[in-house]
Amino acid sequence: MVWAVSARLQRAQAIADLVLRFGLVVRATWHPDGTPETDTTHTVMLAPLAAELAPEQAIDPLEAVMFALVHDLVEAYAGDTNTLHGLTPAAAADKAAREAVALDRLRRDLAAS
Repeated sequence: MVWAVSARLQRAQAIADLVLRFGLVVRATWHPDGTPETDTTHTVMLAPLAAELAPEQAIDPLEAVMFALVHDLVEAYAGDTNTLHGLTPAAAADKAAREAVALDRLRRDLAAS
């Protein structure tokens, strides 16, 4: 039984490390006070908004919240891409490539823990 606790704690540590890394990603958007938004503040803002708006779109609120919590998780490794004014085809391809590599890393990191 000690092994199960150890494996569970290792996985919890891997998730915590990922979320801390995610919180260091600075986005292109800013708070009203002029400080930059991070991926975690963005995500925490979206989760309750998703729960609030989901029923109007016939979407399960829990599913909407879960999606809000993970939708930018690849940015922990890929970084944020400013899409506020659209992307050139080359920038879109670069974003897709970086996020594909990041998704592979997420899968490896979380599967190994």
